[in-house]
Amino acid sequence: MTKVFFLLISISLFTKNTLASSDVEWSAHNKKVLATCLKQSGLKKAKAVGDIFRFSDTTGYDALFIEGIYPQPHMKNAKGKALCLFNRKTGLTETSESR
Repeated sequence: MTKVFFLLISISLFTKNTLASSDVEWSAHNKKVLATCLKQSGLKKAKAVGDIFRFSDTTGYDALFIEGIYPQPHMKNAKGKALCLFNRKTGLTETSESR
């Protein structure tokens, strides 16, 4: 009985470790989201505002607010804001400017 108990505990720990993402993986993912969203925004001196909003795996998106400066000369260095959606499955992003 004791051997069976320890076997079940070992299996459950092994399964948990293989299914859960590690801190290293989340850190790498967060860096990818940040870099991709900053580039996609098209803003100069772009920076993240706040933390990444992580939606459930049902939707599979992360969201991040970005602010920076519009690069177009006619915008005369006006500040800009954007919301970036990052698709965790495909790695593709979509941004929408705030007006």
